[in-house]
Amino acid sequence: MSIFSASGKPNILFMIADDLGQDLVQESGVGSTRILEVVTCDENGVEIRGRLDNISLFFRNGLAFKQAWAHPACSPTRASIYTGVHPWKHGVGSPGGNPELPDATSLITLPEMLPTDYACGLFGKWHLGERAGAYPTDHGWDRHIGTLAGRLPNGYDNWELQDSDIGYDDPALQTDHATWVTVREAASWINGLQEDTPWFATIAFHAPHEPFHIPLDPISGSGIGFNPNTPGDVNSNTYKFNVMTQNMDYHIGRLIGRVSGGFEGRFDFDPISSAQLANTVIIFIGDNGSPSGIAKQEPKGRIYEGGIRVPMIVADGRAILKDFRNPFDFGSDISPLHLAPNKLNTSSRQLVHVVDLYKTIVRLTDPSASDFPSNIDSQDLSPLFKRPGSQPPVRRYNFSQFYNNNQKIATIRNLDYKLNYLDPNYSLYKYDGNQIPGIEDNPDDPTDDPDDPADLATDLFDVAISGEDTKANQNLNELLNELISNYRIDQTAEPFPDPR
Repeated sequence: MSIFSASGKPNILFMIADDLGQDLVQESGVGSTRILEVVTCDENGVEIRGRLDNISLFFRNGLAFKQAWAHPACSPTRASIYTGVHPWKHGVGSPGGNPELPDATSLITLPEMLPTDYACGLFGKWHLGERAGAYPTDHGWDRHIGTLAGRLPNGYDNWELQDSDIGYDDPALQTDHATWVTVREAASWINGLQEDTPWFATIAFHAPHEPFHIPLDPISGSGIGFNPNTPGDVNSNTYKFNVMTQNMDYHIGRLIGRVSGGFEGRFDFDPISSAQLANTVIIFIGDNGSPSGIAKQEPKGRIYEGGIRVPMIVADGRAILKDFRNPFDFGSDISPLHLAPNKLNTSSRQLVHVVDLYKTIVRLTDPSASDFPSNIDSQDLSPLFKRPGSQPPVRRYNFSQFYNNNQKIATIRNLDYKLNYLDPNYSLYKYDGNQIPGIEDNPDDPTDDPDDPADLATDLFDVAISGEDTKANQNLNELLNELISNYRIDQTAEPFPDPR
């Protein structure tokens, strides 16, 4: 059997972790020993470290974007990925109020932009509409198995699975763990396709979003998919978040065939075949910052760095396979198929945004694609990992926002400065080694509460920029011009007021 699909077109395996911010993902080691870990602290200050062995495969066999932004919450981020535009254009400003994507007459979704021979499946969380007309299958996906809602209120082992093939009105009660069910259904769908059918599989994990728990094998009662020697208080949410992330990583390994066996036969399923995986571009991201009480930086729901910076990795399936499957399967050629060889096991400091995945994925499936919507905010990232050597920036600015009836917040940055808007105030910051010094919510005021939206910094320069006032003001003007010219808080608001 050939390791390539007969169509010659790449498959796209796109995975979204729910609530995993960049602040909790740390790297260690060098060269071929580089690994990623999820690192949290319990209430006693004990550091909890969990290896992410399978996501580390992507890390070593792909390009990691270290300056990737999302929006501060799940629904706006997902809507932007699927439409290629920012929230004020697609209308999903926050997860509240059962948000829905507008119908296809106003927006063209990512699966609708792909070549017509691509099969498109979505597995796991949707959270962009729970009625007919707003289902994933109304927006271009051929199949959805998972949940229309955003969370599992009764837990990961007591939830209702919805399947577009049998109708959303008749959900089936599930006692199998949601993370396992998600990868099982994705693998089953992929393996059921004709060998020459290219596919786009969106795997939207519920994990590690609350309700926080310790994943257990229902038969043996033992923990599954994480190191049982993980230190820390097992009753703390930070411990549970950590092992839930490890469990997600474990099931990613099962999906790609790196983890063998099952739990007394109950959890067995066939992974994606070598033939399919070798011709696959793998993309892994988080959807927003880490949750309050778990985050090491500012939490999700904020437009501060901690709330919007997320892990983003693009990896080559054939390069991954050579790490853990028999190299004989590939003959003498085990070079990457879809990434430039010198982009493997590397990181990029370029400004990128999850909205860029829209145009990137379309161009991966059709390099000549040009008929994009006129209002698109997405940029094509593929030259950054497909072409060898340094590449020019794909964007000069990054933008993120969150809005609802009570709150309007947004942020914009260039390489040097970041401007936050918390209605009606602005705050300007200077990056130091790609980081904001301290916290962004008025770090010099010990009475300031970063969890209180009403307790806002009023200084224009919250972080002193000694000796750089001229450059700071130039950057402020540049950021404000970009903000006022191109972005609004929502679809009905007037342009931002100009504080100058």
